Amino acid sequence: MTKRILIKNGTVFDGKSVKKADVLIENDRIAGVGKKFGSVKGTDVIDASGKITLPGFICAHHHLYSTFARGMGIPGAPAKNFQEVLERLWWPLDRALDEEDVYLSSLFALGECIKSGTTTIIDHQESQNFQKGSLDAIMKAVEKSGIRAALTLGASDRYGRGAEGVEENERFLEKLKKESHPLVRGMAGLHASFTVNDRTLAATAILAKKYNCG
Repeated sequence: MTKRILIKNGTVFDGKSVKKADVLIENDRIAGVGKKFGSVKGTDVIDASGKITLPGFICAHHHLYSTFARGMGIPGAPAKNFQEVLERLWWPLDRALDEEDVYLSSLFALGECIKSGTTTIIDHQESQNFQKGSLDAIMKAVEKSGIRAALTLGASDRYGRGAEGVEENERFLEKLKKESHPLVRGMAGLHASFTVNDRTLAATAILAKKYNCG
């Protein structure tokens, strides 16, 4: 059975033009933009009078795990540089995350995405003491939210676990290759040039080529 939603009387901006129009959605696709959609029994109608109707936003750089750092200050004296911010805030945080933390922080952040009109994200995960299975925990939250996501774990050698990060990305990419997912794609990710060695960098490049991904 086709689920229909009609957004009426709004001002539509499609990235190229602005016009008064209605938007018809059938299941999970935009079926049309215009003014000739008749009322069909079972159609959910949303009155967008006085509002702007936009395509879903895309966030091209997200860290869902960072939800728990909101409002968190660095103990002691202010950090003198970015390296100190990493060492005194971000890295202790990502070492402390477990499976439940990763899932709940993802779910909360995804809810905020929906509230702000963001329907697609690209996310880099960091959880050094919970790498294997971390992308599954995020995917579970993505499925519950209903938005689209490209996911990766930022492999890093700062604690000697770069190979483990690459393995998690390959496991996840292989899983999605065998079981295509309507909302989720995988990527081959690295943390940063200054936290990976040549071996991890080369392994990630091979992974990206093997699975034809970013």
